[in-house]
This record gives sequence, C-alpha cells and structure tokens, in this order.
Amino acid sequence: MFTHNDVHNYSKSKWANSIKKLRICSAKKKQTKNMARPDAKEIELISQFRANVSDLNLDDKFNTDHFLLRWIRARQHNLDLAEKMLREHMKWREDNDIENIHSWTPPELFLKAMPAKFLGYDDDNSPVYLLLIGKLDLNHIIEIGEGNNYLKYLDYIFETVFNKMDGKFTRDGYPVTQFIPIVDQRGASYRSLCTVGAMDLNMKVTRRFEVNYPETMKTIFEINCNAAFSPFLPFLFIGVKMVVAAKAKFSSWKKVTMASPDAQELELISQFRVKVSDLNLGEKFNTDHYLLRWIRARHQNLDLADKMLREHMKWRQENQIDNILSWAPPERVVAECPMRFLGYDIDNSPVQFFPFGKWDMKKIIDMGEGDNYFKYMCQIAESLMSKMDGKVTRSGYPVTQFVIIVDQKGLSYRQLASVRVMDLNLTLTRRYEANYPESVKTVFEINCNAVFTALFAICKPLLSQETVDKLQIFSSDESKWRPAILASVPASILPTYLGGTNQNSTDNECIPKLTQIQIESEKDDESEFVQVVVPAGDKIDISFGVEEGHSLIEWAFRTEIYDISFSIYCNGKAYIQKNRVSSHLELQEGAITCEIPGDYTFTFDNVYSRWRAKTLWYKIDILAPSGRKHISV
Repeated sequence: MFTHNDVHNYSKSKWANSIKKLRICSAKKKQTKNMARPDAKEIELISQFRANVSDLNLDDKFNTDHFLLRWIRARQHNLDLAEKMLREHMKWREDNDIENIHSWTPPELFLKAMPAKFLGYDDDNSPVYLLLIGKLDLNHIIEIGEGNNYLKYLDYIFETVFNKMDGKFTRDGYPVTQFIPIVDQRGASYRSLCTVGAMDLNMKVTRRFEVNYPETMKTIFEINCNAAFSPFLPFLFIGVKMVVAAKAKFSSWKKVTMASPDAQELELISQFRVKVSDLNLGEKFNTDHYLLRWIRARHQNLDLADKMLREHMKWRQENQIDNILSWAPPERVVAECPMRFLGYDIDNSPVQFFPFGKWDMKKIIDMGEGDNYFKYMCQIAESLMSKMDGKVTRSGYPVTQFVIIVDQKGLSYRQLASVRVMDLNLTLTRRYEANYPESVKTVFEINCNAVFTALFAICKPLLSQETVDKLQIFSSDESKWRPAILASVPASILPTYLGGTNQNSTDNECIPKLTQIQIESEKDDESEFVQVVVPAGDKIDISFGVEEGHSLIEWAFRTEIYDISFSIYCNGKAYIQKNRVSSHLELQEGAITCEIPGDYTFTFDNVYSRWRAKTLWYKIDILAPSGRKHISV
C-alpha cells in the first residue's frame, strides 16, 4: 500500500478515507468492470481474436491474453468491433510514435502546471498516481498553441503508468492490468476550464483515453472538486468506478428536515438572534423557524450563519425582493417558462409543478432575458414562501417548506451543449442555495433521461447534501413516480397526467397558448434538418441558386461528438472564410443577406480528420421577397 503522507495533508477528509480503502473499492466492482481473469467464454474469444488480428504481427508486449481481453471487453465481446478498435489503436500508436514517447521531453509548462507523481502500489499491486491539475489553465494552453502537446503529455503519463505494471501480479497471481489515479482539482476555476475550447480539449482527452486505453483504470478519485469540474463529469470514463469529493463537503451530515428545533437548536436560535440584532429584522424574519434555516444551512456554525444571513439581507435590499410579487415579468419569459401552482400536500406544504423539459433556456438567453429569468425564478420562490404564511403542519408547527414536481420530459441535449445555458443553470443553483436554504421539502424529478443525468452532474456539486437528500429522481416509468408523488400529494390537486383525479387540470393548462405553438413549431423545425455523413478526410458541398436579390439565407447545423469546418462561397468566391467550429457542443446558427442573385455553396469540410467521419444535421432556408424556400440537397 502506498504511503498516505505523499498525499499532502489530505488524511482528515472523507475522500482520504475512501482512498485508504482501495482494496475494498476494487473488490466490490463487477467482473465486467474489472480486469479479472477471463472466464471460459472469454478464453475462447481471446483465441479467436488472436487469429483475427494475426496479420498485425503483435509483439510479446501486445500479444498477451490480458491485453487482447481489454479490447474484447471494451466492445462487449463483439470481435468485429474489438478488431476495428485494436487496429485503429495500433495505427494511432504508429502515427504518434508512442513506442518512443519516453524519449520526448515534455514542455516545462506541463511539468509545473500538471505534475504527475507516482505514489506506489495499492495492496493488490496496482500503480497509484497523483495528478495535480487544479492550476492548469486550458484556455492559456489553447491560446499559445500547446493543445497537441497537452494531449501528448497525457499519453506520456499513461505510458509511464503502464510500464509500472510490467512484471506485477495481483494477490490472485494474475498480471496487474489497471492503475488508480488520484486527481486533485484544487484551484480549478470556471474561467480556465468552462469555455467551449477548454471543454472541447478535455472531451478529446476522454475520447483519446477511451479508444486507446480501455479497461485500464481501476478506480479514479476526483478530489477537491468544485463547480468548475462538474461540467466534465458526464463525459468522463464511462464504466469506471469514480469517487468524486467536493471541497467543503467532506463531512457526512445527517439528513435534516425543517422539523421543530431540538433543545440545542433552541439555545443556538437565542444566541443567533442576539448576534444579528443590529439587522433590525422585521417580524417576518425574526421567527425561530426563519433563523433556524440559516443555522442548519451552516451546520450550527453561528459565525457562518451570521455571514450567510447578512449577505442574504443585502441581496434582498439590492434586488428589491420585498416588492418582487408586484413585479410583472415579461410575457415572453412567462411563455418560455410555463409552470403551475397545484395546491397543498397532506401536511399543508405548497406544491409547484415545473414542466422544465419544455423550457428553452437557450432561447431565453438569445432573447437577452437572462436577468429577467433570474428575477422570475426569485418571484416564484417568494410566492411559494408567501403561500406558507399562516399555515401549520398536522403537528401544529409552522409550514416552512414547499414541494416541487419537475417534469423533464422533452429535455434535449441542445440545452446541455450550450455553455451559456450551463452557466445560467449554475448561477440559478448558487442563487437558490445562498438565499433559500432549508426551504425545499421534496423535489420529484420525473421523466428523467440521459440529458438530465448530465445536467444534474453539473449542478449537484453546488447543492447542499440536505437538498440532494430531498431529491427523488425517476425515469419515464409512471408506475414508479406516480405512487411516490401520491404518497404525499393528494390526488385531488393533481392533473390526471401526474396520476391525480383533477379532471379540470391538465398538463397543457400550465402551458400558455403561445408556448404550445412555439413547441409545435420547434418540432416542425427539427424535422426539417437533413442528416448526412461527411466522410473522413473529405468534405460535402451544398450548392443552390438564389434567384431574387435582397433574399436572406438562414442556416443552422450541428454535428455529433466531433467538430467540423464551415465556409460559404458566392459565385465561386469566399463569402465566409473557412472556420473550424464546435458544432458538437452548440447549435451553429446564422444568416446572410444576398444583395444580388447568384450561386451559393455551403461547404462542410472534414479534410483535416483523416480517420473520423462526421454525422451532420443541417437546415438551410432562403427567405426571398416572394416567399420561403427550404434547401434539402
């Protein structure tokens, strides 16, 4: 086992305890996720696979059973796919001279900004490496043209790790085939990581690792993680056991609901009231249960609770929150964010329904309504808080929490892929946690898909553990989420769509007519996209004539997983110069005015990518004075 003193002063944290239990973590993993001995079926597959790739003339290093087994397991025992993957890997090794990579000297920039330290071996002989990457500024690396060397440096580290496994055996006598990285994210900033370029580079790292080093990671410990790390979580190392520890959340707090204060909390409330007496809190904010929110939110630390409450009161004043219920939000914000107050649960808590999957956050940003969106969400929160006034639970204690039902049906990857949308969601999450602590009783997240999983991974590090504990997340299986909701929410207030008996309330009732039209329109627009495949090392041209002057050409396109180059030509001359765009991260949209008739060509260029074809969806419309024309060449 490696020496824990090598991991600086981390021994007091929760994740350090997880690191100390490496043997337990690895033992609990299923065989399909661990490089265990092959079973009888896999031994037969290895034999067949070795014959299939015999023309590669693999040397002793690559012709072992456990090396071949990596590719078989990585492709779920499909030998054709495994063969394709291995051949591409061997070509990649040759093209990038990986066999001689240790003769390369990494730039000093990477050695200082992202040092890698070999700590030793766990108790089953797997190498353990510490990577300090929190101070790495990917934006700077991209700006100075060191992106390729960044990828090469990681290859250098991976190959170094594999050398450490040579000649090592597990306690069961099987060759060691996996390693354990401990990745310290301390110091990572949102500015340096969460740009389109930085995210694109990190996604390249993930893809590069997944296709060239399958089944090599035993467990990864991501430590000191903050919000800057969370956008990458959905893209990291599928199938690998991961332990993620957020900074300042090392303690395992008990789940605390907003129940009556115990004897210790009553004493703390008294002390806290004296501590904040200079704020001259009105009757509304000077109640025991209101002060208790801040005490519990800061885990009985009165100094931190004091700081949090003062910042909140300052925020209320600066944003005129006390008058926000009289504010009329813009109609288009209301239209894009439909919702409905349903009534009260069986214990008098307000219940609010949000069909979030229908919201178009990107459109809200494009309309310039980001600030009004925040204000609208604050208005809803204040409205729910006001609905608790004078309400008491069955136990006679004031109602202090509300219930939220969030329908994620319709949530699309387009929302997640926008960096601006992610920033909007993160800001809203921070704002809620800072200003409405201990106000949620339960959140029912229903009809959740893979996009929600990725979005939740982005926001989760910003949520308190108490809030996370109150989340109930369900897929589209109504037999699971309907009974869960009905256990605490009366059927009489729920629309039939949610499993209730309220015939006068439907899902569409909370969606303004304007929004329904827009949603229907968006479905039509989506169906107009043409799907094509741009071959590796090639390009496609979409040519058409514009017959009327003063016509407008509108376009939108996106690609799956990888970027592409885009340009426009008018009568053979470049109208928009070729530019490589991150169309896999965000929908690319634009328009040009054609003053005179002519021949136009839209070029999607994949010549720079020798081995990867690109799946492209595009839509081109000509808005001529005589009418609209859709291009589907």
